[in-house]
Amino acid sequence: TSTSYGVPSRASLTGVVIGSSVTTIGRDAFKDSDLTEITIPASVTSIGEGAFFNLSKLSSVTFEEDSQLVSIGDYAFYQASILTSINIPASVTSIGYFAFSRASRLTLVTFAPGSKLASIDQYAFIYTENLTSITIPGSVESIGANAFEYSGLTLVSIPRDNKLGLTKGTREVGGVTVNVIYTDGLISVTEADFKVIAEESNYDDTTGI
Repeated sequence: TSTSYGVPSRASLTGVVIGSSVTTIGRDAFKDSDLTEITIPASVTSIGEGAFFNLSKLSSVTFEEDSQLVSIGDYAFYQASILTSINIPASVTSIGYFAFSRASRLTLVTFAPGSKLASIDQYAFIYTENLTSITIPGSVESIGANAFEYSGLTLVSIPRDNKLGLTKGTREVGGVTVNVIYTDGLISVTEADFKVIAEESNYDDTTGI
């Protein structure tokens, strides 16, 4: 039984069912195809370089419950230009170089509870102009240079006890200047929430108090 999956480049493919025995989605597997949605089985542990490269019609990516995915490769979802949201499984430890670059309509990136994410590589979210806020798991140890350059990012929330050593206030994160707040005690965070919190607490971004 094959444990990897791929189709010829530029195949006129709008839908596919990936079998539950598949563990790897190979390099350029669906590159330039016409896929509109994809469900990735729990058995998949890695998404290869450029696996979903330039899928201009891809609007939905779903990871099955109990996903075992560990890595999202370089250029994996490069130029997924109509994808608006993605929920990264807790098992993922790395997001590769240019992984979501030019996903220009991406507005929501979430990480499942208990995330083990350790690294966000260089340029991972570059040119995601509609991504204005993100909650980064406390497990993240490194964010590559320019990971969020030319994105719309203005607000980052993160646990107080985080491995990046980020403190609240105006900070540089992945090549952009953002407001950093702590997630502790917050249910959800938006830019509007940040403004209310800042006003009510007489927040001073020069002292972080």
